[in-house]
Amino acid sequence: MTVSDIGHRFARLLFEAMAHPVGVDRGALLNAASAFLDAALSPESDGLTLARRMAFRACEWCVWDRPEDYAALRRAVGAFEMHAAITN
Repeated sequence: MTVSDIGHRFARLLFEAMAHPVGVDRGALLNAASAFLDAALSPESDGLTLARRMAFRACEWCVWDRPEDYAALRRAVGAFEMHAAITN
């Protein structure tokens, strides 16, 4: 699996989590976030810090299942979306 494939899988599951938090497969999201963090060890590039923050927040929500963790994940996703909109 390429780094791009890992990123796409993680993004797809994040979108699912934002749209339907109850129905998302949290095990799959946790695995995808973990794989993304492993793949995102390259030198800093534009947006990578925010993407890693989303992955950390996704892991916290999947493991602890607290409302505040989901709120933090939503904020991280929102920050990344704003960054992507500004830089693209």
